Amino acid sequence: MSKELCPNAWVINFTNPAGMVTEAVYRHTGFKRFIGVCNIPIGMKMFIRDVLMLKDSDDLSIDLFGLNHMVFIKDVLVNGKSLFAELLDGVASGQLKSIWR
Repeated sequence: MSKELCPNAWVINFTNPAGMVTEAVYRHTGFKRFIGVCNIPIGMKMFIRDVLMLKDSDDLSIDLFGLNHMVFIKDVLVNGKSLFAELLDGVASGQLKSIWR
């Protein structure tokens, strides 16, 4: 780490397992300005776009909360209209499927 060269710098870890790497650095290096993140929200958005068979021109917005691998969706908006209930029903019933499976 660059504690000596840049003691006030922040390091952002974008590798997996994000939580374990972040905890190890925090506990064992003495470097406390370290943040670990993952790309689960990006993957979720790609999955939802695929499942709903959206066009590139469709505006997809996801209202979510959480961090890293513990992310929860509150709403899914397509062109300003909530489709969250339809998404849940369609995936649960098997009517909406993804090429990711």
